[in-house]
Amino acid sequence: MNWESEDFKDHRRDQQARRAARLPGRQQVIWELTEHGYLVEQLTEFQFRITKPGSLKRVDIFPIHLKYHNITDNRRGQIKGMDGIIPLLEDIFK
Repeated sequence: MNWESEDFKDHRRDQQARRAARLPGRQQVIWELTEHGYLVEQLTEFQFRITKPGSLKRVDIFPIHLKYHNITDNRRGQIKGMDGIIPLLEDIFK
């Protein structure tokens, strides 16, 4: 095995460790959305479905890369930091 592939494997392991360290805090922020009236369903370790009572809209949130998918409108985008989740959802569910 050459040094470049070893460097890549080291880099990949570092990335995975950083993501694993971020995940619990981001998951906690998503679960706290229930305190704001949202329903949270964990589909996988890396995907959550957000709904709101009385609304037909559904949004999937991917906490590792701070991405979302508005399933109802088929729109995707980036969440601007974990503080940006509530403003994003308020805009989607208005």
